Amino acid sequence: MIAIDSGSIEVRWTLIRNSNFSDRKKYQNWCRDRLKDASGLPDVEILYSPEGKPFLRGSSLAFSLSHSQSWTAFAFVPVSRQREGISLGIDVEDRMRKVDALRIAQRFFHPSEVEVLTQMKCQPEELKDEFFRIWTRKESVVKCQGSALARELSQLPPSDLLLESRRFTDHHWMSAAVRLPIGHQEMGQQLRFRELVYLP
Repeated sequence: MIAIDSGSIEVRWTLIRNSNFSDRKKYQNWCRDRLKDASGLPDVEILYSPEGKPFLRGSSLAFSLSHSQSWTAFAFVPVSRQREGISLGIDVEDRMRKVDALRIAQRFFHPSEVEVLTQMKCQPEELKDEFFRIWTRKESVVKCQGSALARELSQLPPSDLLLESRRFTDHHWMSAAVRLPIGHQEMGQQLRFRELVYLP
């Protein structure tokens, strides 16, 4: 798990290999068990905001899920009154997927991001790596805000979001976006991500 530590706010990530799930039902049960553990509720009901962002009935738990071909990531902010209003989004991607990174970036990304990738076109592996780093950051912002992917792809991340990205295997990028409650933005200067521990 990863923790963002400012003395009162902690965001935890847990990762598990998708090979641990023999079918969709087992995956859904795993997700529900994580949500029950995190929320302290005996059972959970997932609802969705008008923007499509999931939340739990009867709980202020902020959480996010993501999966790639081989990994599932679950993140949450532990429940407390001081943490109400926090929004969270995560994304994990397999950087070994075959993509035309520069072509996709030229069509969808912000011009400054395209420029960075264009300068790397003679280094295809480095270009692809940076492409997936940027992509996971954009996806995590979308999940944090509950906004439309197509709109967010062409924009730089909002300045009021906390973003962290890292490779947790040689083949995978993972990013998280956190938005603090209104009136608590000053806490963002104190937040730090601790080391990642992943489940084999």
